[in-house]
Amino acid sequence: MTNSTFSHVAHWQIALNQVTSLQHRSALIFILLMGIGLRIYAWYAGQGYHYFAINDELVAYRYALAFLAGEAHAQYLGQPAFAAGQAPGPLWTLFWVALLKLAQGSVHHAIFWMGLFNSLAIYIVYRLARQMVTPNLALLSALFFALAPWPIYYSIGLWNPLPLVVLGGLLFLALWQVLNTSQSKAIFWVCVLAAIVPQFHMIGVFYIPAILLLLYLSNHTIHKYWFGLGIIIGISLYMPYFIYDYQQDFANTKNMLSGTGDGFSFSVLKVLTAPLTVLSSLPARWAGRRFEDTEIYADHWFGSIIVLLVFGITSLIYALTVYIHLYKRAYQLFKQYGLRFKIAFTEQPVTVFLSIIIFLPLLLFLLTGHNFATRYLLLVFPVLFLLPALFYQSLAGDKAKKRFLFFSTAVTA
Repeated sequence: MTNSTFSHVAHWQIALNQVTSLQHRSALIFILLMGIGLRIYAWYAGQGYHYFAINDELVAYRYALAFLAGEAHAQYLGQPAFAAGQAPGPLWTLFWVALLKLAQGSVHHAIFWMGLFNSLAIYIVYRLARQMVTPNLALLSALFFALAPWPIYYSIGLWNPLPLVVLGGLLFLALWQVLNTSQSKAIFWVCVLAAIVPQFHMIGVFYIPAILLLLYLSNHTIHKYWFGLGIIIGISLYMPYFIYDYQQDFANTKNMLSGTGDGFSFSVLKVLTAPLTVLSSLPARWAGRRFEDTEIYADHWFGSIIVLLVFGITSLIYALTVYIHLYKRAYQLFKQYGLRFKIAFTEQPVTVFLSIIIFLPLLLFLLTGHNFATRYLLLVFPVLFLLPALFYQSLAGDKAKKRFLFFSTAVTA
């Protein structure tokens, strides 16, 4: 390479790190278009097919039709099941109805609108990364999220966990602003979004302790007016449910509190592996239920199961590397500061924020002993996909490790 070539590359690197530069904006637009294009193709080619979610989607469709028909239960209960009850509120049903309205009654086109909605998550990941890493690494986070198979797979369909990626991204973006800005009005959206999420999936309940802990650790004062208003709006979202369930002698609430009745499940240990799966390109169940299905998938798209395994193992090593990096940073902070979490947050807010948001809900779920699935992580997809950029930023001048990261990112995506 000539000196002029090196100079040109260096100029691009500098420009990409400047938010207002043409190169940075052009790269962001290109990433967004690629991500949207891949999601549209997934809608066209795969038609939003999740073989293990069909029953839930059909029931959600029935709830939407019942809501449009004015049936009482659909006004207050949701399709998502929790224990022996249903989700406490109709927000998922209303979301379904909105998609159906946009699609003029076509389920196929409603799936298309879901894909466009979830494409917003690419930009949200970029905005969230901009708060924590350099602008060029924010582009890397957005690129990784736009191309990675798991976010694409969970972008298309009419299943209740799917909107959680956008909702979670907005929630954590608002939370970060509150944690780092005194008197931030974003506390209103933290309260409202935290209240909205359980009506789509009750996994949101496990993130409330993490949010409260982070609010406690911040040295910035909370805007009392917007905090109070957010609490009021959040509670009001559940008032129709409480009124209806009161009339039914709290039947649904009692069913929800009854527990699953399944006892301890060893699949709860997937809380340890699910984040790695999501950050890798392992096909898991989206290829089918059996290994033979994975072989057919590999032969069609990769030419051989061996090629797929090379990609999968490389991406898994990469995912393990960036995940362990966060764990090591959190462990080092704990060794240094012990239980003085406020000081730790002041010194390294990014590490503490990511560690609490990712690890604490998983630990709480582990204590339940119930089955865990990768879709339960959809709420924190935007946060998980910041880990490669955080790891890359820590490498400083280590060029060999940087090359490995870029190669692994390409394999994973």
